[in-house]
Amino acid sequence: MGEKRLLNFSYHVRPPDHSAAEFASPTSNFPPTPPSLFPELNLTQSPLRSIRSRILVPLFLLTAIAALAVATGSAWLGSRRAEMETQQRYEGIRKTLQTSSFPLSAPVLRWLADLTDTELVTYDEQGRMLAATLAIARPETKQLRALVFDTADTRPDAAPFEYATQQTKYTVFVSPRRASTSVGGSQETVAVFFNNAQLRKARWQAASLPLVTGLSTVLLLGTMMLFLTNRLVKRIQAIQQAAQLVAGGKFDTRIGDRRKDELGQLGDSFDTMAEQLKQLWATVQQQQSTQLLHQIAGGMAHQLRNSLTGARIAIELHLRHTTSDKKEELEVAIQQIEQVEQYVQRLLTVGSSDQQTNQPQELSACFQDIQSKMGLMAQHHQVEVNWDWAATLESKIIADGPTFTAAITNLILNAIQVAPQVNITAQPIQDEKFQVTIRDRGPGIPAEMESQLFDLFATSKPEGLGLGLPLVQRAADHLGGEVSWRRDGEWTEFTFTCPFADKR
Repeated sequence: MGEKRLLNFSYHVRPPDHSAAEFASPTSNFPPTPPSLFPELNLTQSPLRSIRSRILVPLFLLTAIAALAVATGSAWLGSRRAEMETQQRYEGIRKTLQTSSFPLSAPVLRWLADLTDTELVTYDEQGRMLAATLAIARPETKQLRALVFDTADTRPDAAPFEYATQQTKYTVFVSPRRASTSVGGSQETVAVFFNNAQLRKARWQAASLPLVTGLSTVLLLGTMMLFLTNRLVKRIQAIQQAAQLVAGGKFDTRIGDRRKDELGQLGDSFDTMAEQLKQLWATVQQQQSTQLLHQIAGGMAHQLRNSLTGARIAIELHLRHTTSDKKEELEVAIQQIEQVEQYVQRLLTVGSSDQQTNQPQELSACFQDIQSKMGLMAQHHQVEVNWDWAATLESKIIADGPTFTAAITNLILNAIQVAPQVNITAQPIQDEKFQVTIRDRGPGIPAEMESQLFDLFATSKPEGLGLGLPLVQRAADHLGGEVSWRRDGEWTEFTFTCPFADKR
């Protein structure tokens, strides 16, 4: 009855308060996805408050003001230029009339009118109309004569007046002329009519060139500013969208703006910040995973030690009453239990910052221990295992034998579980280092596991916890070595490199 009580152990491990969803995927890390580190960002805004509006609205207003100023200035300059040209044309006609001595008969007056693109009317000293190229109705004759002589009575350069017929409006200049046909030279008055429609056309032609040039310049500048502003806004929007993604936990987001202006420098700073947040999250994730592992391992180790102690005591009691031909098998079982107890103790170091005291050991003893344990495991799984230990390593010392043994055992066990053939070699690579290579012809590492192979809780096995390879990585770090892997054709190869320890 006492022996049965020793064997009747059970344990219940209550993990920390984490939801089952965190362990639902065998290939996921803990925690599975990073939470948002920032409050929900509301980046939607009124169109009038956007940076595009803040830049473009003032620019468009300035452009409109500039266009209005150019149009007004061009119209004013065109009008002034047309007036000057009209004045110059009139001065030319006036000088020609004053210096000429030929009589202004009706044919001559028509010829001058066609030549100067005007209409002409002449009056004598008494105000009688002598000749005219303009058809004037009789009722309008007296009115026109009054306007002409009111202007002529002032000075030669008096301002022109406006006159309109039933069809056309004119600007009229009045010029006195001394005719040479009469004795002593009689005084004549010549009225020069400029068609207002032609004057407006001249004003438009004078204003059109600067107006078109100015508006084209304004339009070109506006288009260029719109293009440059859109480029600027798109770069700012890229930073805005990247900030949203990073705020949601996607720390791999990068802007990648390599331009050397202020926005490019802001993008570089943003990428640096995202990388630092990624590293910070990885550190937090590692700390949480390590803390969880320590809690799980601590709870399991206590119960597992009790169970192993009970099993070992029961086998030892049974060994006392067993015949000699059965003792060897029971002694192997006791050795295996003791090794499992050591392995459980080493498991605690994965989740704890404290390390046990190193136990230097000869590599030959480590190799024998590994081969004896894994040889039985290989026979059980019917796996062909080829061992090749370099003889020059047998006298070398490893800084911590149990840690090295646990790491290599874990790598070999993984290979035995998935492959029909496993090759293990150990050889020196330098005077101070050696490496152990485990090659298997299994299916290899799943593609989705390659980037997180040595992360805690990362596993592709439905029944696995993802603790084995992190233990190997921690052992390599503890011993000052490294562990790596590669796929070589049909073979998966893990290499554990480690320095020798000084002989004491």
